Amino acid sequence: MSSTIVTVAIILSAFFQGLQCASFDRLLVENLLKDYNTDVRPVENTSQVLEISLGLQPYRLLRVDVVEQLARMSLWLRLTWQDRSLIWSPSQYGNLTRINLPVDTIWTPPVGLLNSLESRFAPLFESSDDGLSVLAEIRYDGQIKIAVPTILSISCLMDMTMYPFDIQRCNPKFGTWAYTNKDLKFSADVKSSILAESKEAFASSAGWSVMEYRAVDQHDNDTNTSPSVTFTMQLRRHTTYYIVILFLPCLSNAMLTLLVFLLPTETGERIGVGINTLFIMWVNYLRALNRMPKSPDLPVFCKFSYFVMFECVCAIAVSCLLISFYHMNVHIEMPDWVKVRCQR
Repeated sequence: MSSTIVTVAIILSAFFQGLQCASFDRLLVENLLKDYNTDVRPVENTSQVLEISLGLQPYRLLRVDVVEQLARMSLWLRLTWQDRSLIWSPSQYGNLTRINLPVDTIWTPPVGLLNSLESRFAPLFESSDDGLSVLAEIRYDGQIKIAVPTILSISCLMDMTMYPFDIQRCNPKFGTWAYTNKDLKFSADVKSSILAESKEAFASSAGWSVMEYRAVDQHDNDTNTSPSVTFTMQLRRHTTYYIVILFLPCLSNAMLTLLVFLLPTETGERIGVGINTLFIMWVNYLRALNRMPKSPDLPVFCKFSYFVMFECVCAIAVSCLLISFYHMNVHIEMPDWVKVRCQR
């Protein structure tokens, strides 16, 4: 009987403690958001600059398109700042030290990807179309943290000079056009700006390897410009596929071009083999050209292809001359000085 009474007492105590905690949460949220304005920067003085720490943690490189010059990746965006309007004493609210609120109920910086390929500039932590809202973690001292998973298409200027042995660099730049440096100050969160996985696992599915990833903490002293923070990522293309698909056929065609001269002249197949080899080279070159953007510099593969095609053209021209000489019926007397040389 006594054990039953103790069990019931424990259950009732836990139940009432849960109700009390729930009431503290509700009371705290009501007091914090009672006179809160989501359209005003949370600073004590309008001349004060609000510092925002921004961290970028890439999770997976999905695609690198050199024709459209973009890199598409999934990542975590982390923001941290101080809101002086959301400070409370934990002792007055059941020792609550943090709460989670939807970002729609508090002020949030309109941060977006400045070098995005999207048609419009949109904050990265807006509520999704399916009704799910991003939550912000708020501490009792007013510190706010937001972590947002997203997929972005980043515009990257591709240098195709060494294609397919090229190394590309993408610089995602985050910032806002709504404020200037006298209102907001962005700084890179170096600790959270790391790859979520190893370099090999991050880019393995896209055919690239990550050579370098770091945050570039830039400070612009001009108060009239928009605040921003830049990250840099250096990517190297996996070349095995391109060596097998592009370079080995070119080398085989170059060898076939030289083997043309081993065919007997009377067969009349030298020119046919040379033309077929040149046609295969041209098709292979056009297929590779469709995968490359227009560039003022000639890539290494194009130079190699032009050299092999020039070799094919020279082989066809020499074969034409040899066949022409072979079928000539003109008898040419050997000069005396040649006979003397041959006799010696």
